Amino acid sequence: MEVVYFCFFAFLAGFIDSIVGGGGMIQVPALLVFLPGVPIPTIFGTGKVSSLAGTSVAILRYTRNASIPWNSVLSAAATALVFSFLGARLDHQPAKR
Repeated sequence: MEVVYFCFFAFLAGFIDSIVGGGGMIQVPALLVFLPGVPIPTIFGTGKVSSLAGTSVAILRYTRNASIPWNSVLSAAATALVFSFLGARLDHQPAKR
């Protein structure tokens, strides 16, 4: 039955994200509720994977109908990649005692 709830909240998050953005504000709390024993970084990663899939499809559809300044997009994507990697590394640093 949890799969039905996951699908519902994933659909709702994707629908909201396609209209105004911020679908993660729906999906992450749902994951936290239905997966109580799972570590928080795993929850965030799970939400990001589904978000990446939805965003990839949206980009493909958008590129067919609009002109995109690829130089700006690629430099922003490279910057986001570097800082998301750094943020993930900070999250996995062992706590000092």
